[in-house]
Amino acid sequence: AFILVLLSFLIQQKDSQQTISELNQNANSALSRAEQLQDNNRQLLEANQALQTQVEQLQADQNETKRLYQELEETYASLLEQSAEHAQQVKAYELLLTAERALDEENTEAFLSAMKSLKPLAENLDAKGKALYQELLPFVTEAQENTGERNP
Repeated sequence: AFILVLLSFLIQQKDSQQTISELNQNANSALSRAEQLQDNNRQLLEANQALQTQVEQLQADQNETKRLYQELEETYASLLEQSAEHAQQVKAYELLLTAERALDEENTEAFLSAMKSLKPLAENLDAKGKALYQELLPFVTEAQENTGERNP
């Protein structure tokens, strides 16, 4: 009976050692897995921080792009306005030239038509253009009187 108790004790001790060994392996495995999860967590935190930095940079870039776009819109509007003014100035000079030619050719109708069209655009002329326009104004009255005499 003593041998059976001793044998039973040895078998239980061996089973206990196996169980302890398995528990140690499980604990080591769990510890290893915990360390791996901590490393993954650390990597994710670093990646998150990098992405947050990138988002902030992209937002700053977007704000800068919006600012530049607004500046371009303002420049474009200014250029359109200048273009319109330039077009009116060109039209005024074309009418002034037409009026001069018509006066030289003694074409009263063309002269009066050009001067009539030029009147609202005369403010777009520069100093020389305005001076020439002022020189032509007396001829308008004269041309109107002449056409009035011809057309009863």
